Amino acid sequence: MKNKKTVDDYRIVVAWSGDDECFVARVPAFVGVAAHGDSPEEAVAEARIALRCVLNVMEEDGIEAPESDQTLEQVRAMLPLINLSKLARLSDFNRQTLASKLERGTAFSREESMRIHRALNAVLAV
Repeated sequence: MKNKKTVDDYRIVVAWSGDDECFVARVPAFVGVAAHGDSPEEAVAEARIALRCVLNVMEEDGIEAPESDQTLEQVRAMLPLINLSKLARLSDFNRQTLASKLERGTAFSREESMRIHRALNAVLAV
């Protein structure tokens, strides 16, 4: 194993689910790792427990844990340096959708992250 990952290495996104009538916390780096609760704090606490279990099993089985996706944080940090409209166009996003995701902290799907990274490379190419 290269680096042992802990729960704190991963971002947890929490949102209200009208369908489920509760808060749902998801770990974007792990498809399917999610938990719910009556409050955002409860949902996050439950997601942390689920993630800890997944990480323990992966470690026991010698499976390398995935890197936490940092796309959201990277784009947010670069906002003063990049043209958001151009990034949206190059990454095949509606500008308002991209701006909303960045403002709300909504996780990007794996495919969206790949499109954004390709667009960032094009935007930042000298």
